[in-house]
Amino acid sequence: MLRVIFDTNIYGKIVEEKNFEEIATKIRNDGNFKVYGFQLIRKELRSTPKTEKLGKLSKRNLLLN
Repeated sequence: MLRVIFDTNIYGKIVEEKNFEEIATKIRNDGNFKVYGFQLIRKELRSTPKTEKLGKLSKRNLLLN
């Protein structure tokens, strides 16, 4: 099993992709790939401005999910 901790810039790159929901679902459902997070990464993602949008959706909410 591959275990990783993504840096905050990776979350931003994934969200900018057209099919980001599909990518996120594949990552979640892959049994051989485990993504770990920790408080520092979450804190950095939470510092994204609430008003920043990606299309109609809040970029901050997308990153935190």
